[in-house]
Amino acid sequence: MSSQTTDLNALYGAVFDPGADVREPEKARRQQTLFALNKYHGTLKAMMAAAEKKAPASYCLFNEFSYLWLVNAKGAILLALEETLESSDSETTYPAARSCKLISKDMKLGHPALLASQKGARIAGEIMFDLTSKPPGWIINNRSGRYGSAKIGRTRDHLVNVAKLFKKYDITVRPSFWAGA
Repeated sequence: MSSQTTDLNALYGAVFDPGADVREPEKARRQQTLFALNKYHGTLKAMMAAAEKKAPASYCLFNEFSYLWLVNAKGAILLALEETLESSDSETTYPAARSCKLISKDMKLGHPALLASQKGARIAGEIMFDLTSKPPGWIINNRSGRYGSAKIGRTRDHLVNVAKLFKKYDITVRPSFWAGA
């Protein structure tokens, strides 16, 4: 094992492959909104700033819809809206509001769909604007049934390290560890 892999394992957890827990559509399809957090992150930062000011479109986007994030095997952050597949035979996806009940044939594309041909991730969760905190601010959590769970060794420290990785891109988030994941 290389020293870089050892460092990434310590920072974000070892790569975990959920195997059979990945549904077929999540293996074959990607979210249309998928992007990697990199030096071109300005659009995300602008949208987050607009949401903080309660600009209607950005505010709605971050408060009504789930944004997924994960740290892949190489230590990069990938993000996308949690999109829903119209049916397992369809190519059509749409973001479903948290408060909407899905039609029985529709299926959410979860964290595995962010990975393309990669088999596993280090840690994953959601990012959202928390109006209830004092002061209001951005949080990341580890709410991913397949990559965020304490059952696979994910810890509060791993999530804190992800928050530090966001900070490298000048994005401040507060980690909120969910022990029940």
